[in-house]
Amino acid sequence: MREVSKKRQTPKGANLKTQQIGMLGVHLVAAEFIRRGFIVAPTSREAFGADLIVTDAQCGKAWTIQVKTTGKRTANWFNVGKHANDISSKYHVYVFVNFEDDQPKFLVVDSRIVKANARQIGEFVVFDRDKAGKKQWRIFSNTNRMELPYKKRGSS
Repeated sequence: MREVSKKRQTPKGANLKTQQIGMLGVHLVAAEFIRRGFIVAPTSREAFGADLIVTDAQCGKAWTIQVKTTGKRTANWFNVGKHANDISSKYHVYVFVNFEDDQPKFLVVDSRIVKANARQIGEFVVFDRDKAGKKQWRIFSNTNRMELPYKKRGSS
């Protein structure tokens, strides 16, 4: 018989199962990429290592995205899974999602940084968010539009 997932509080007041929290994170990350002008396609749930495939609007660059979501309000580390030590590329990126003040907070990290800093704690392989660096969404572009996503074009 299949084990029932634990429930966590994310966002405030919502009792979600672990699987639902994961899917919430994938959809929020996909929406954020679309908001930033990217083309996004989810992979099948059984796809190894990537939850989303993302390309820029000109289809000039493409990335695989692994989304990791936690139900904890202020997570200091994320469970990245045993394969984090096997998969790394400048085109494979992790987006970590947690909820602070009921809003999703995204932490974008190059998979090479995750691989270099992932460590075993008990049965889990984890990544400490303090090892992420400061690149964030700039991994995907150097344009002002990416750095200032809410400003209209032409405005200062």
